[in-house]
Amino acid sequence: MREEVLLAAAMTLATLLLWAVSPNPFVPLLAAVALLSVAAALWFPSLTLLLFVIFSMFRLHEVFPVLRPLQIPLALSVLGIASVAWHLVLSRRIKAYLSAEMNALLVFGLLVSLGVLTAKSHALAYSYWSENFIKVVLITFALGWTLREPGGFRVATYLIVLSGLLVGAVTLSNRLNGIGLVEMSRATVAQELGSPLGDPNILALTLTFSLSFCLSLLLSRTRAIDVFLGLVGTGVVTAGVVCTQSRGGLLGVVAVLAVSATRVMKLRTILLFVIPVVAAGLYMAMNLSDRVSGGAQDMSGESASGRLYAWSAAINMALDRPFTGVGINNFVDEFYTYTDVWFDRALTAHSAWFQVLGETGFLGLGAFVIMVAMTFKSAVRAQRLLERNSAASDMQGFAYAITAGLAGFCVAGSFLSEAYNWALYALLAFSSAIARWASSSADGSDWSDIFARQSGSPQVAAGFDAAPTSGSKHDRTTSASDQRPQFPQEHLGKQECDLARDGHQGT
Repeated sequence: MREEVLLAAAMTLATLLLWAVSPNPFVPLLAAVALLSVAAALWFPSLTLLLFVIFSMFRLHEVFPVLRPLQIPLALSVLGIASVAWHLVLSRRIKAYLSAEMNALLVFGLLVSLGVLTAKSHALAYSYWSENFIKVVLITFALGWTLREPGGFRVATYLIVLSGLLVGAVTLSNRLNGIGLVEMSRATVAQELGSPLGDPNILALTLTFSLSFCLSLLLSRTRAIDVFLGLVGTGVVTAGVVCTQSRGGLLGVVAVLAVSATRVMKLRTILLFVIPVVAAGLYMAMNLSDRVSGGAQDMSGESASGRLYAWSAAINMALDRPFTGVGINNFVDEFYTYTDVWFDRALTAHSAWFQVLGETGFLGLGAFVIMVAMTFKSAVRAQRLLERNSAASDMQGFAYAITAGLAGFCVAGSFLSEAYNWALYALLAFSSAIARWASSSADGSDWSDIFARQSGSPQVAAGFDAAPTSGSKHDRTTSASDQRPQFPQEHLGKQECDLARDGHQGT
């Protein structure tokens, strides 16, 4: 209580001093909001990071421009990273670890960082690395460390589904009202603001990411509201991808549907019947022949040939600089250095794999492929472990959503230059977190009780596992040791139970 009173007094004094400097009646209100935001970030680090990833990926502040002046992504990134640093270094309520996929990300990040020093255009490489890439890597690690209990996984699912639903609805509205169309028929979102979602291919990839979690809610059938939300989300998101007329998005949707369908169908049935029917239906709905590029009007096949020339340029970049590539964010700038053809503009790589190959060389591509493979392996292993131990259906669904999302990224990303897109790295963080939770819960050593043991209190913030709070300490430790919960274990871990039996409380 003494610390709480001192903290409250200090904050009140700080607010009064601010009011003395700026006699604006809104200063105390803004100061209160700022202080509450800091407290919330410290108490809910996983939610803060999740919201930052959601805003960065779905660009909600651009989809709804009224949010732009609030600078929400910037505030969330600062609060999230500061909160994780606080709990890692000072409170020690978060335990850092390195999974196989995180190790691969670390190696890939180091190769990209070294490539900045040798990039063809150091300024281009450094600006992108400092403003985007390093933030993606840091948040990926932090998100994987803070997501460590079922409540956090459920919140992540709902946020992704609702965000996809909102973006999909705006996409449909823009298409119906003829707002922001490119090539006369392809829907976009916030193109007038220079948003990444102004590119229909990036918009399709973002919606495809959300689709895997919509199907997770629909197929888990845990609650009626989940089924309803999953059904509506699946319909709106799929319709949004159709409105983008993205061929990469079409393939991504098919891949997500195919992987998700393995929960309720046999693989042979999916391959022989589901995939052909769904692919044909989506192709007809997209009406790709109306596209200016790649459609019936593209008589010379410029769209397809452009991709081949871009991929050829990527190979030439890697052959010229096999260990470092031309540097991150240098592909477009160096395109004409490594090709003999001429277009009215320099081309992007049109493939995540060739983008990495050209910008980081063969070493970078190898690390990138291993990173994706390790993420797949971790998600599949977690999925099988959860099934074997009869985990909650929505937890199994979360693991399925990761696998489906990765399949969608690998397929759609083969035709889109989105190697550093948030979708892949969010899936990596989710995969690492769910695998660690599944493994620790299965063997009875729930690692997430570290927060409670090190804080010395059974009252734990959301986003961390909590011990029971009712009754006396003796009652709590007795019930935890005598009636250990079955899988999934959401309360006291094995180590804490052992300590309680020995007459010790916490560490």
